[in-house]
Amino acid sequence: GNSERARLMRRTCFRYMMSSLIMTSTRLNLVAKKRFPTPEFFVAAGILTEEELEIIINVNPVHVQPFVPIVWTTSLITLAGKEGFITNHHALVSIIDEINNFRQGLLDMFMIDFVCIPLVYTQVVTLAVYIYFIASLVGRQFIIDSSPYSSKINSQDLYFPFFMFLEFIVYVGLLKINGPISSKYSEFISL
Repeated sequence: GNSERARLMRRTCFRYMMSSLIMTSTRLNLVAKKRFPTPEFFVAAGILTEEELEIIINVNPVHVQPFVPIVWTTSLITLAGKEGFITNHHALVSIIDEINNFRQGLLDMFMIDFVCIPLVYTQVVTLAVYIYFIASLVGRQFIIDSSPYSSKINSQDLYFPFFMFLEFIVYVGLLKINGPISSKYSEFISL
């Protein structure tokens, strides 16, 4: 609806979802942590009220705190449906499903942070790829007339291993892409 109450509900839902996203980001991203070093910065930025912040701080266990505003959002959307601001039941269910997808995305961010990829693993994988290609460079060379099936007419000397070069490009490309992905919540990536 276009009433003041409907507008306030929409803004509050957005504010709650943004607070969940920012709370999750401050636990994973150093740039977000520098912007919101303490919970009081949420109030100063207008993302949460003091009462809402107090409720969230008192929630135990601590790792559940970023998800509390999402529960509030779902309750507010349900209330909007009961008050007639959302008249289509399918739209109401769809909105709640999208909120749950958002919550699942935040949960996935937490899970990525829980699984720590050690530095040694990335170094071992990089070393293994380079050793594989050095061995392939020697092992895949063509030796002319070493096979009884080769003839002087059909033999061609391949000086450059095209397929191995293509394989090298793919593997090294995957290694280079994996670097930023494994450090996706580092200080160098801003919000």
